Amino acid sequence: MEKIGFTRCMDYLIDKVKVKEVVTDGHLQIAALMRNAAKYKGIEHQNDKWNGSKTLTKMIMKAAKSKENKVLIDWMPAIRNRFWFSSRICNGDEKALKATLLDMLLHIVNHHE
Repeated sequence: MEKIGFTRCMDYLIDKVKVKEVVTDGHLQIAALMRNAAKYKGIEHQNDKWNGSKTLTKMIMKAAKSKENKVLIDWMPAIRNRFWFSSRICNGDEKALKATLLDMLLHIVNHHE
């Protein structure tokens, strides 16, 4: 249902305005549609930060269930805040986003060089 609504909306918008970028939630069918449909080539697709933060939190909490990763639970608020900060300052540059997040991970494991 979400994919159908998205397609109808995009087709309507493409006829009215020049669409350069679309930000959606993490719906897999929409991501696949944006990646594979010829009519959407040239339109950048990104997931919104809120869903990215939610997914990151779930992944870290899953990893924190193992004994050797328990420390991640204490770091969770800082990791989530760093994700939001990194998303804001990276200006769409994926490498810059990864670099600022990696800095945080190095800090967690006490590697400061």
